[in-house]
Amino acid sequence: MGLLDNILKKTTLDQIKTSFHFLTSDFHFELLRAEKVENYRADNFLVYRNDQSKIQIEICADESWFHCELRRIVNGQPANYSDKLNTASFEDLAILESNHKYDHFAYYTGGSTGLTGVMENTANLLRRNSAFLTTDNWIDVQKIENLKDQEFARQFGKIPDKSKPTFFSKIKSSSIMLLSDNGYQLTLDSDEVSPFDQNSITDKLVFQKENTKIEIAQVDWRDDYFIYKVLKNDTKIFDIDISKIDLDKAVELTTNKLKANL
Repeated sequence: MGLLDNILKKTTLDQIKTSFHFLTSDFHFELLRAEKVENYRADNFLVYRNDQSKIQIEICADESWFHCELRRIVNGQPANYSDKLNTASFEDLAILESNHKYDHFAYYTGGSTGLTGVMENTANLLRRNSAFLTTDNWIDVQKIENLKDQEFARQFGKIPDKSKPTFFSKIKSSSIMLLSDNGYQLTLDSDEVSPFDQNSITDKLVFQKENTKIEIAQVDWRDDYFIYKVLKNDTKIFDIDISKIDLDKAVELTTNKLKANL
C-alpha cells in the first residue's frame, strides 16, 4: 500500500493527533484521551495534560467545528469550566498575544482553510506560547478580559457592565430555590458544562423529579437570543422575550409560571 493510500486511510482523529503530536514529543504533555464522542459539538475529543506546568489542553474537532480549551490544574484537578480565572480558550490566547488584532477566521473551520488550516494555525499558536505551556505561569486572564472590553467598546461604543445580573443568573437563583423546595434536583446547568457539550450553546437549566423534567432554556444564541422558554416534559408551557420587559418583572413572571405548573 502506497503513502497516499495510508494518508487517505487516516481518520480525522488520527489527523488531529498528528497535528498536535508536538505537545507530547516537545512540550512533555501526556495524551490522556483520544476518542470518538457523542453529544459533543464535534466528533473527536482529545485531552493532553502536563502536571509540571499544571495545564490541561482539551481539543474537540471535526470538519465542521474546532475548539481548544486550556484548563489550569488546581489542587490536582482541572479547574471547573465556569472558573473563568483558571480557564481560557485558544482564541483567548490569540487575543492576548496580538492585543486583539488576530484573524478570527484563522481559527474557524467554516473559513477557507477548513479543519486542516485551523489545526495548523492552532498548533503554531501553541508553539509560539511554549513558555506559557511548559512553565507554571498561568495566562493573564484579566488582560484578556480588558482587551475584549476594549474591542466591544470599539464596536458598540461602550464597555459592557458585567456587574449587572443577567436574566439567566437571576432565574437560576429563583428557580433553584423554588424547585428544590418542591423536591426537584438540578441536573444540568449550562454554565457548568464544557464548551464542547451541545448543552453549552445556549443558557439552559434542567430539573428532574422522578419522571418529571422541567427545563428553562434560551431559544437560540443568534436569532432568538432574548427569548427564553419553559418546558415541562418537553412540552412548552411558557416563553418570554426579555428584551421587551423589565428584568425583575421577567424573572417574576417566569417564576410564577413555574409555580403554576409544579
